[in-house]
Amino acid sequence: MANSTVLPPDVTREKFQDLIQEFQRCLGDLNVLFQDNDLLAYCDPFPIATTESQSNLCSAVVLPSTVSDVQSVIALAKKYSVPLWTFSRGKNNGYGGPSCLVQGSILVDLSRMNKILEVNDKACYALVEPGVSFFDLFNYCKERNLNVYPSVPSLGWGSIVGNTLDRGWGYTPLGEHVTAQCGLEVVLASGEVMRTGMGAVTGSTTWQCYKHGFGPSVDSLFFQSNFGIVTKLGIWVYPKQQGFMSCDISVDCEDDLVPLVDRLGHLYRSEVLQNHPVIGNPIRAMAASGPRKNVYEGSGSIPEPVVDAWRKKNGKGYWNARFALYGKQEMMQCRWKTIKAAFADLSGCKLTEQTYLADNPSGLLEADSVPVSESGGTQIGLPNMLRLQTVAFRGENGGHISFSPVVPPDGKASLEFYLVGKKILANHGFDFHAGFHLYPHHMNHLNLIVFDNSSAEQRKAAHACFLELLASAKKYGYSEYRTHVNFMDDVAHQFDFNNHIHRRFVERLKDTLDPDGILAPGKSGVWPSRYREAKQGSPKIQQNLPIPQAKL
Repeated sequence: MANSTVLPPDVTREKFQDLIQEFQRCLGDLNVLFQDNDLLAYCDPFPIATTESQSNLCSAVVLPSTVSDVQSVIALAKKYSVPLWTFSRGKNNGYGGPSCLVQGSILVDLSRMNKILEVNDKACYALVEPGVSFFDLFNYCKERNLNVYPSVPSLGWGSIVGNTLDRGWGYTPLGEHVTAQCGLEVVLASGEVMRTGMGAVTGSTTWQCYKHGFGPSVDSLFFQSNFGIVTKLGIWVYPKQQGFMSCDISVDCEDDLVPLVDRLGHLYRSEVLQNHPVIGNPIRAMAASGPRKNVYEGSGSIPEPVVDAWRKKNGKGYWNARFALYGKQEMMQCRWKTIKAAFADLSGCKLTEQTYLADNPSGLLEADSVPVSESGGTQIGLPNMLRLQTVAFRGENGGHISFSPVVPPDGKASLEFYLVGKKILANHGFDFHAGFHLYPHHMNHLNLIVFDNSSAEQRKAAHACFLELLASAKKYGYSEYRTHVNFMDDVAHQFDFNNHIHRRFVERLKDTLDPDGILAPGKSGVWPSRYREAKQGSPKIQQNLPIPQAKL
């Protein structure tokens, strides 16, 4: 009847079959998956496991469609003492996808909770359930002729809720989604439903208008956490504008990263720039243009002369930054003039722009009138899937994991750490695939470790490479803003101020809010008490509970 290999911790096959039958009675047979062939879609699409215990295998998947369903799932998990692992749409590829941390967990797939509950194009907000994708919200706004569009990430298939809760981003002026979030509905481990911010007022009409509410603000407790299951999320959306200008800056030399970061950062902090610039190197552009073998078929990282020849042939700088401007034509031109002046004395710097203006009776530019391209679509909220081809850079069955530390918005510091990472990647046979996301007060130093999924050797090398990169970050006082499920303990361990007071604090919250340790044990390094005991050698640990050893 059930999955033939993996069971939840401390659960017999007979007890597991009883649990499956109860889930079926609550959710319907079609919404409870437990056969091996059904569970294949819920594995990490880019596996980097070096041991069987890190394979992130679930025992079953349940698909609730209502808040009441979620409450029932939690109640059954508590009754049978089984761990749940929740995701919105399961598209967090490069970080583990839909896979769980504790083997044998029951996956809670929220993709059937896919209602767009409200879009207000005057106050510019939306209220959505976890199964709503960026494509869904964009199409909803377009079909109803609403004068707003969402901020979208590189790939539009993901969940707005899932992306925001993992502190993901898009490319409009509201692209830092954690900042644009306003109001949550959460089912707690007790089964109680809580609304945050102004939503704590029954019948609130300002839930998506004011983030903070009254008293302690608790929304951020549910970001990258295992304190509850988010069932609704408010997000601010961007008003349509009269015009859109797609802007590109390229510089010729590797060490030109210093003035590029410093000058763009100053322009952003001065409110000349309106959305965050993305700074890429030639490998990033190369990976978006086709397979690596078209450029270089040797082993190891691509030699610099080959990279230089490719970028000159294709008109690319060593560093290429893109961003956008919005509004009336005269406003955009004024900003563009200021930007050009800021780079006028930088030798080898090239600035280009493409302007799009509304040509319809409304006087507002439609997002889909801008070409879907790297320099266009996502910056005006047009979802697409173009970046998906990057994963095939090292092979048709390609994969990647992301090394994503936060660094200062400082050119010299950025260059120094980039050169350290570049050397580490080369030592492991990888190219440095840079996508540096610059904000006014920080930079996400995003680096894709792209590998051939068919090569066990490359997967193993990617695993080792990541750990070395992570260790190098700690030496500079940096660490990750998000990470793959297999590295959550490693990253959490780096947040070690005052004898890991941060971890001890959130563990207290976890034990209070979820005393049974049901919800996503180990997520972001937060383990409930019963798993902490197991990790420390307690006899409670079972053969089917392969948890990485803690670094306490």
